[in-house]
Amino acid sequence: IPARIEGYDISHMGGTNVVASMVVFTNGVSDRANYRKFKTRIEHNNDFFNMNETIGRRLSKKNLTSWGTPD
Repeated sequence: IPARIEGYDISHMGGTNVVASMVVFTNGVSDRANYRKFKTRIEHNNDFFNMNETIGRRLSKKNLTSWGTPD
């Protein structure tokens, strides 16, 4: 049974102000203290690229050490 579930969403205004959101559920309950917001480095209207950048940053060694791994 997964203990930590993470969900991601990309939001932007026609390719500008691109932000990715991460929501976390721990043991089936919303864990708002662990929600995160990622501002992308390159702003454009390409959700696949933006999601790739977000997941890459989330799974970086630094973030895995401090936030743990999702199930």
